[in-house]
Amino acid sequence: MNTPPVQLREPYVGEGADGARRSAQIDLEEADCLPAGEQRDDCLLSAERWILQAEHLEGHAPDPQP
Repeated sequence: MNTPPVQLREPYVGEGADGARRSAQIDLEEADCLPAGEQRDDCLLSAERWILQAEHLEGHAPDPQP
């Protein structure tokens, strides 16, 4: 398996790529409820990390550039 693009995290619910995608959805839903600002940005960045993790676990993520 290739080196992950981000440090792998334990999903909020479930496991593996499915758990990472569900965790991304949770973060996106939370971000939708927040006003613009740092906390909302953090949720959106977290969701993006979950998506990258899911893609990596599914074998769809490209290798990081050196």
